Amino acid sequence: MSILTLVNSLKSRKHGAGVLILCTSLAVPFLPGALAAPADVAAPKPPEPAALYDTGTPSADQLGGDIIAQKAGWTKIEKAGPIKGDAVLTTAGLSVVARSKGAGIEIHGGDGKAWKLRSTLVPSGEGDWKIDGVKALQGDATSAGMEVTLAGKAGKVVLGLSVEAGKPIVKTKPVSGAEGLKMVGDSRFGILPDFFADDMVLDARTIPVDKTEVPGENFFMELLDEGSSIVTAVWDKSKRDPVLTLGGEKPARMIKNVELFYGEGGLIWIAVLEQKGIWATEEITADNVKKRTTLNWDVPFKAKWKGNFMRVDHTVDSWEFMHNPGSRGGWSGVVGSYEHPCWVVDNNGAKGMIEPPTKFPNGNFAGPFLVYPIDRVKETPLDKMTITDVMRNSLGIGPCEYIMDAAGQGVANRGIYTCSVEHTVPILFEYGWQKDERVYLNTMLREVQVFVKAIQDRINSYVDFREQTLKYLAEQKTAHADQAEFIGKLEEQTKRIQTNKANGIDPVSKMVAQIKPEIMGDVRRIDVGGTAAGIAGVGLGQDNAVAQCRQKVKILRQMATIEMALNPKSADVAKEMRKRTQQILRSPFGHEMR
Repeated sequence: MSILTLVNSLKSRKHGAGVLILCTSLAVPFLPGALAAPADVAAPKPPEPAALYDTGTPSADQLGGDIIAQKAGWTKIEKAGPIKGDAVLTTAGLSVVARSKGAGIEIHGGDGKAWKLRSTLVPSGEGDWKIDGVKALQGDATSAGMEVTLAGKAGKVVLGLSVEAGKPIVKTKPVSGAEGLKMVGDSRFGILPDFFADDMVLDARTIPVDKTEVPGENFFMELLDEGSSIVTAVWDKSKRDPVLTLGGEKPARMIKNVELFYGEGGLIWIAVLEQKGIWATEEITADNVKKRTTLNWDVPFKAKWKGNFMRVDHTVDSWEFMHNPGSRGGWSGVVGSYEHPCWVVDNNGAKGMIEPPTKFPNGNFAGPFLVYPIDRVKETPLDKMTITDVMRNSLGIGPCEYIMDAAGQGVANRGIYTCSVEHTVPILFEYGWQKDERVYLNTMLREVQVFVKAIQDRINSYVDFREQTLKYLAEQKTAHADQAEFIGKLEEQTKRIQTNKANGIDPVSKMVAQIKPEIMGDVRRIDVGGTAAGIAGVGLGQDNAVAQCRQKVKILRQMATIEMALNPKSADVAKEMRKRTQQILRSPFGHEMR
């Protein structure tokens, strides 16, 4: 009989239906986003082949969606050579059009029957461009490609473009002269997915400057067409961060173009995810910030859906949606018990619901709430793609995990949690089983010290981060006197991180030393239950401390990130703060994840 079965059996005998659960793992609030699917998931369709077409006749106007869908008079090209009319690369959900009279490479998204222009690609730099020639590359049903020459005042640039069957992604390669690409097209929202903390959400209405640099770490998303399209750029190497150009006045202010830069030997991929409900938004106001709101959004397919709550200071709190939760209740070392703020209810269709997490620090929410599919679950249809799918299919799994620092995102756990000691040890003593289970008890008492020491060390790494960061910021105040106000805000947030080093291991070791002699004794000399509760009390204090440290660093990271978009002069300090915060946020313990 296992010790868990044993203890639960004893607990059941004494308390009827009561069941004891050992705390050997901890739920992480960011993880329960998997949406359950019906049992009869449809078999996937064969992937749509990749193809390159020659329209035969140049068009002075953009190709309409019906023209792309019908392909009337077009010729499929599979051999390298010149194009007579306009060139169109097609694959599942994506058409890439190079018109001989066009001003750029036009990216269309669609379902094969209806197509819409989503973005126009031109080389980076100032001035207008014109397509000056197109050459077909060798292709087959699995892949197709072309080389496009564009002419501008800076000279000529040649870009290679290719698509693969079944993937709504075009790979771009600088063949000659290209420093980078501009994605031209209006969007209110841009997102920089953050796999260590919370996303960076850019709302054009809140960015006062007309040109700014943002800290893109290989990915940038634009949300288009009122929830019907997401255009995502992915790159493996880059000479510099993305540059955004904005224009217009509120409420019509938009991101007009996004400039991306090739690194040496690097590539840029552009993907289009096309479906009604692929993203959604809801405005959070004083009227609904403390209320439960049903979104005007039907979940289009099963996935991990990520929700971003905007705060008044433009930072973001990111959560994953729960699905049909029996209870939304959770526990956090930051605030104790809480209600999960975003979930899906299946009732004649899957509807999204939110209730902003105002209980958490800096919980003053206002502005747009956004939701999009961040990753797959096992029930996600094979013909649907998420943002993580785009990254993996662009970069490849190995490079993608390296760039995303997948190892650093993993949750660490060591030893046995203190609540296990509190729940298990007193019952074994109460029923006189401690001698028979002495090996298990001694192992538990050893491993709980491993756990306490690990959390203690993690807290102390945050304390060290606080000290080192304050030193760095003090230096930057002198070096960047014009940024003193911004740096002062970073200092204020950094000072909220715990000041004193933790030392939970000493009191826990003393209490363990008091319990151990009792295992083989016949007479109780101490209150074993009270001592075990004391161990759990130390653990709870450390759990709360480490969670609060992480929360404060996440907010610090957001503050630096958003300032870079609002104030381009802050870029040097903001970039360094992102590097520092990413390093300390790597390899968290489960207890600090909220």
